[in-house]
Amino acid sequence: MNIFYEDGRGKNFDESGKEVVVKDQLPKDIVMSEATTKKERTTMYNTYSDEDRKRSFFFIQQRLMTPSAAAVAANVNYKTAREWVT
Repeated sequence: MNIFYEDGRGKNFDESGKEVVVKDQLPKDIVMSEATTKKERTTMYNTYSDEDRKRSFFFIQQRLMTPSAAAVAANVNYKTAREWVT
């Protein structure tokens, strides 16, 4: 059991006379603040026309490109172009 003494000036000492840091006096690492609220986002999907689909099929079937290369060439999303092929 430790016994602490206060000198009347706000400093605390233990039995041997060494200054003791009280838990309230410890430096704080992080300043806490309120978290910001999340923004409401509307989900937007890419809509592709028939021309976009035909262009990607052309690159895959006529030019024998991989679906990823055809997606880049046709300027469409790779996952969407892959779904059109399967």
